[in-house]
Amino acid sequence: RIMKTPRLTVLLLGLACLSLTCLTASGQTVQGGQRVNPMEIKLPSVGFPAGKSFVEVPFEVDSNHMIIPVSVNNSRPLRFVFDTGAQGAILYNAGAIDSSKLKITGKFQVRGAGSGPVTEASMAEDVTFNIGGLVLSGDRIAIMPPGARSPMSANRDGVIGRSVFASFVVEVDWETRTIKFYDPAKYKYTGKGAILPLTFDEGGRPYTMATAVITDNNPIPVKLVVDTGASISLSLDIGSHPGIKQPEGAMKTVLGRGGNGEFTGYSGRVKSLHLGSHAVNDLATD
Repeated sequence: RIMKTPRLTVLLLGLACLSLTCLTASGQTVQGGQRVNPMEIKLPSVGFPAGKSFVEVPFEVDSNHMIIPVSVNNSRPLRFVFDTGAQGAILYNAGAIDSSKLKITGKFQVRGAGSGPVTEASMAEDVTFNIGGLVLSGDRIAIMPPGARSPMSANRDGVIGRSVFASFVVEVDWETRTIKFYDPAKYKYTGKGAILPLTFDEGGRPYTMATAVITDNNPIPVKLVVDTGASISLSLDIGSHPGIKQPEGAMKTVLGRGGNGEFTGYSGRVKSLHLGSHAVNDLATD
């Protein structure tokens, strides 16, 4: 339930997931003499409301995604997916923000999940996010063209992830549908949750270790992306470990739809997944 690093603590009531990345950089372009690198992470400056060391915001659940209200450069509150797997903030609905308030510094090429052509997105710098009074300033956001909007993003304005999780202690309470953001310097955990260490890739995505029992009784160590932006409980990459095979009775299905079309795979159930001292039996997986 609790995972710690010097910069980050995440309390989750959901499951760790290994999922397909919804947005990957496939190239860069130069504008104004500067190369835009969408994978480069620059943490924003943060500010809490006066006299507070944490902020609590509600979230709603839509297709197993957490949706929180986020204002961008003093816009009205927008619907953003809260996504630990997102390497940066993404804006799907550019029309929701006054374009004169966005400082576009360049463009880059992206490819969504699924097959299809590469599309071009814009990058805006010096962006300010407001989440329930919590202010993140000097951030950046990728602005997607209308054609890259997938069916799953039709009723969402954007995605926010790494800059939040790298700056605060984040506590998610699935039962009360609330998220609390804490000042790391003033936070102390007092619960009884299992502690799982995290590692991070170059894009800032968090990974943890677990054990899966798939078709027989042999436990298999698996490295999983902790991805709150995934709509599935568990996804395993066949071929990444000799013991990871299709579960008995697995069926081919459409796993999702991205900006460039649908992608397919197999859906089934593993016997169990062990996270620290906790186990979930007969768990659905893709």
